[in-house]
Amino acid sequence: MLSPVTTNYRRSESKLRFAYFEDPRDAALWTSGQKPVHRPGRVAHIQQYHAATGTWSAVVEAPGPVSSVTLLKQGVRVAHRDLKRDAAGLASGVLVVSSGSTPTASNSRHRKEAERMAARTASSRRLLATSDCTLDISGTAHSFTACQSVATGFTVYTALEAGVGGAAVLRAGVSADASGGWAGFGVSADQSMVGGHVGVVAVDSGAASGASVSGYTLPSYTASRVNAAKGSLTLSDTSAIALSDGTLRATWSFPLNQTLAEAEAAETGFIYAIGPLAGAGVLGSHITTLSCRLVGLSSGAGEEFGSCASLPSFGSGLNLFWTAREASGSNAATVTWGMNTSASDGWVAVGFPASPGEMVGANAAILSSCPTCASGVRLEGYYLAGTSQADVQPPSRIQLSDISASRLDGGGMAGAFTVTLATSGTARRRGLLTLGTQPIIVASGPVGADGSIQQHDLYGASTVNLADGGSASVDGTSDDLSLIKVHAALLTVGWGILIPTGILLARSFKRHDPLWFYGHIAVQTLGLALGIAGVGIGFHLVGGWTAPNDTVQTHRDLGVTILVLGVVQFLLALTKPHKEHRRRGWWNLVHKWLGRAVVIIAIANIYYGYIRVYDLGVWPYATYSGVLGLILLVGLVREVQLRRESARLRVSASGQFLATQNALAMQDERESESSTGPLKQKAAV
Repeated sequence: MLSPVTTNYRRSESKLRFAYFEDPRDAALWTSGQKPVHRPGRVAHIQQYHAATGTWSAVVEAPGPVSSVTLLKQGVRVAHRDLKRDAAGLASGVLVVSSGSTPTASNSRHRKEAERMAARTASSRRLLATSDCTLDISGTAHSFTACQSVATGFTVYTALEAGVGGAAVLRAGVSADASGGWAGFGVSADQSMVGGHVGVVAVDSGAASGASVSGYTLPSYTASRVNAAKGSLTLSDTSAIALSDGTLRATWSFPLNQTLAEAEAAETGFIYAIGPLAGAGVLGSHITTLSCRLVGLSSGAGEEFGSCASLPSFGSGLNLFWTAREASGSNAATVTWGMNTSASDGWVAVGFPASPGEMVGANAAILSSCPTCASGVRLEGYYLAGTSQADVQPPSRIQLSDISASRLDGGGMAGAFTVTLATSGTARRRGLLTLGTQPIIVASGPVGADGSIQQHDLYGASTVNLADGGSASVDGTSDDLSLIKVHAALLTVGWGILIPTGILLARSFKRHDPLWFYGHIAVQTLGLALGIAGVGIGFHLVGGWTAPNDTVQTHRDLGVTILVLGVVQFLLALTKPHKEHRRRGWWNLVHKWLGRAVVIIAIANIYYGYIRVYDLGVWPYATYSGVLGLILLVGLVREVQLRRESARLRVSASGQFLATQNALAMQDERESESSTGPLKQKAAV
């Protein structure tokens, strides 16, 4: 069966790549940018140009029966012919395919809704080229090369231009129904809010046009810190106006950290948001989304949520919804969750693990069909004490409140509940609204004839950002998480434990010569080797040198710095001069302080990885803190002991010196007396 897929790019040359998988775990890996490991997928490259419409289209022929739900990801890479005017882009989507025996791809127009549902809260998109991108501000027409309606009443405009020295300058514009508030638009390397560079147009009674534009480099999710960053991004060529119907229009320009050629060839992710004013010139928290409504609850009215994500491979399509608010006076969040599925039978669940990705010890809310319930649906809390069916029993160890569950009109199931969660390790350390990541697990499976929960047939893990609504793709396998753990373990043991231990041996145990020397060499060599292996795994995880975001880039740069200094230190050890050599003193000084610098940077980067890059839970960094503290304690105790021994030796040496001096003085006196005695006798005669 052939099914057309049309891309809405004009004046472009493109390659269209399709992949589909019979194993949902492979599809989850492929979707998140990793290599499938279970069973190879099938890929088709088919392209055709339609001169009448100026668009590319493709058809996919998928042979062979499919025994289970199949995921299809469509990626369209576009490089525009007129590179001076247009930027490259990427459009992608994940489809669940289960109709008939052959996977089919739906038209891209219908795919937009699915993509929109899974988008981040401050909803990221790719720059898309369309026609007639003109924005009128106070009678002046501003022309752009790309524009996109990203939400109802919200259109963004872009153009890449050459700046000084070949640097890329992004000229941006917005037209948004802000209803007397503000609207923001900008770029972000990883399509998340923190670190994004945005321009914000807001109602300004002091401006003649009724609106003004300011630049922000976003440091946080909190409104107070965002407001404090006003003016942190320098904008040029600004213009803005507030229309009588509440629409805000504005244009501005700012330089990108790329050359024009790099910006034209790369994918440029952007973020946008809209929100009210908390006062004159003070931005209030953005309205997180316009499209997250869970319908079909028992109340019949549905419920609005701040964020949502679609997980099509779970339970014939699981949609998650959530709204978080910070619990007053505590590092916790009160979160209202909703979920629905088109499955009329079986169960779907969202769980909150004690350690990211781990089932055992997690609490979960399970939405299931219930033959004995009046509504035919039940939502109940469970504690996952183990991996067997007998270990998964109600109730949960965290309180679920405001529970509701009901049938959808089409036979599916919907449910909602509220729970107070201690925010994850990352969030506990930095506050809910600073990072706010919450690890989750999701699963689906059948129910027994009596409505009992049976063993899951699909399981995955992810994280959601309670602050901005971002959700990582759900992995149906733990391979990537396992590699992250191996990377963290190798670097923590190698550079965070063995290298400091080697320094401790050289510093505090030189009395045990030559054991300290051989131990120092062995421990440092092993630590360096583990570190090199860990760095290699790190590059494998991100697929090479290019980092997916600024946080990973910082972690990478620190790691490479440590690696280079470590190799230099190793080579320096091989060139150690003889003890009597005139340069031995300088060598000792460089070797000692270079080693200390490596350890300090390594420890800092280890904690940076645990806190900012990937949250592996409390135990890894707590355990490392304990071991590091023990090393420091042993070093401190030995330092005190060595100083006391040195003081005793100085006192002893001083006493011996005085005793020697006294003995010599007495000997001199006796010799003097013996030599003068005969003279005295002679004088007496």
